[in-house]
Amino acid sequence: MNSKTNSDSTTSPSAKTPPHRSRYFTVRWALACWRFLWSRRMVWTLALLASIVVLFYQYEYWHGARELEAARKKMIARCGTDNFVDLLPEQVSDEENFWAIDEIKSWRVADPKAAGGYAYAWPENKLASEKYEAFQIDDGHGGTKIDLTAWAAQRDPSLPPLNDERARAEALLASMDDHGIIARLTEGLARPHAQIIPSRRQLWQEAKGDPLRLKIQSHSNCFHTAKNLQIRLQLAALSQNAELTRDLIGIQTRLAKATADDTTMVGSLVSLALNNLLTDTLNAALANTKLTNRDFSQIARWLQVANDVEQTERMLKIYILTTEAFYAAAKSKVITGELAQLFPAEQDMNLLQKSYRQIALHGPSGWFDHTSAFAKECWLSMAGEGGGETWRTGQEAARNINATIKQRCRLYQNGRFWIPNLRYFFADQTLPTLSNLWETSVKNLFKRRCAILICALHRHRLAHGTFPDKLADVDAGFLPAAQPDPAKVDAQLSYRRMDHGFLLWSVGDDRTDDDGDATKDWVWQHDFKP
Repeated sequence: MNSKTNSDSTTSPSAKTPPHRSRYFTVRWALACWRFLWSRRMVWTLALLASIVVLFYQYEYWHGARELEAARKKMIARCGTDNFVDLLPEQVSDEENFWAIDEIKSWRVADPKAAGGYAYAWPENKLASEKYEAFQIDDGHGGTKIDLTAWAAQRDPSLPPLNDERARAEALLASMDDHGIIARLTEGLARPHAQIIPSRRQLWQEAKGDPLRLKIQSHSNCFHTAKNLQIRLQLAALSQNAELTRDLIGIQTRLAKATADDTTMVGSLVSLALNNLLTDTLNAALANTKLTNRDFSQIARWLQVANDVEQTERMLKIYILTTEAFYAAAKSKVITGELAQLFPAEQDMNLLQKSYRQIALHGPSGWFDHTSAFAKECWLSMAGEGGGETWRTGQEAARNINATIKQRCRLYQNGRFWIPNLRYFFADQTLPTLSNLWETSVKNLFKRRCAILICALHRHRLAHGTFPDKLADVDAGFLPAAQPDPAKVDAQLSYRRMDHGFLLWSVGDDRTDDDGDATKDWVWQHDFKP
């Protein structure tokens, strides 16, 4: 009886049998992971992690929106608008546009990637062969001039000798073939405006308000062409060719004004470079003794049209406003499609660019707002505080911008190794260094105003036989407008008459008048020997 009971109990189906245990560790480990993944503990862990991620993304969205709104208020206060189109020059008709003349149209070359489907190739080495650049030397006043003595020494000895500077300048100018370009450009000077075609307004309309579709206009050889014109202007002045001197000044001012009104960073830099070349040559050009009262009046009006500091400030304001439009458009688009155009092809990307692409694709949308707000703050600082000496505050900020970017965009840095701050992941790639932009623009403006004053002083000389003893004696009708010192609010440029010409100067960087000391003040000495 007992044995039967014991036998039945051992064979009972309710008896528990130990689970099969594999002798392989990997199998046991995989089974343990599988049981954990399907456990309640794992479900709660995943739910908690998902909640943390959602809260993090929501916080970044909220925090980024607040930071962006604060930056927008500063932007509108500084720019006076939240629409950069308000700052663009009005589009002019072709009949009034210097840039619409046939000569400049002939500079177009097909380029499907450029605005309008074409780029501009300025005439390289057609106005003055590059071989003449070898004879350029320092003129002693911060510019350059042609060493006519050196050029004459290498001429064919069988040719008649050239005994004075004027004869040499005439011979050199006559030896240059301009292919009729200058005469054709001169015909366009009667048109009152100069605006690159297609204009920035037209391109914005074609882009339908999407900054990611907005194209820029490409220009090649522009700086070299300007140097050719500079050489010709020097020679025209030395050879006493008043008509050519006047027309070349007009052509160069129109070319510079057109590139400035393109309002892009490249256009502004090109304009500053062209104006710098022109003003370096103007001192000698305006000493042409054959220039008439009418010539000086026309040259002053051409020079008065532009203000280099205001053009730089306008360009920076436009970049502040387009920064917001750019990031807003990027935020609303998926990385594939149009936003992918911001990145190189996958095979051409470096590790950092690939990381940025993944951040843009998978990071919180609030990071776009953080980056946009920081970029606006940087542009605002580089645009300066406004007012008569905005270039000073803008210049100081531009000099320190790299340190500012590194401080905000890098959580940690040790030598070349650094950890990025993902909130501002794109800012250090989109903010340029503009440390010399303001300095160039304000010194261009100083020289421009000196040239306008020189025109007025020469008009006074033609009317009264001599230069005045002080600027206050110049007839008011000889100046198109007041020409204050750009280096100091409410200050005037200083003037001193000399035996052969006169001296003009600005108080310069230190705002202190050092009586025309060239080591401290900004000085322009105008030599004139009738």
